[in-house]
Amino acid sequence: MPKRFILASSSPYRINLIKTLLPNVEAYTPDIDESILQGEPPQALVKRLAQAKAQAIIERVKPKNTIIIASDQVGVSMTKSSPKHIQKIVPLANFNLSPDSVLNL
Repeated sequence: MPKRFILASSSPYRINLIKTLLPNVEAYTPDIDESILQGEPPQALVKRLAQAKAQAIIERVKPKNTIIIASDQVGVSMTKSSPKHIQKIVPLANFNLSPDSVLNL
């Protein structure tokens, strides 16, 4: 079993939330560039940022027997008006806002 748990976050909310499950978790600020790449889809953005946060902590802390917890989230909003032509109904019917993946602990 790992000896340490590290949360890659400076968010007080995330720190308090994870401490309800892992009271001895350590939190480190990842200090990464969180800029969105041009044309980057939201699912790719959150995966890239979570991986970058974890990697930043690995490079700084050099953890052994440690689990690093890193995540990110993004809000997505799109407004669709009613289609005026039948050709536009099918793409609208297939429009999906469900998350790419969810991990429930």
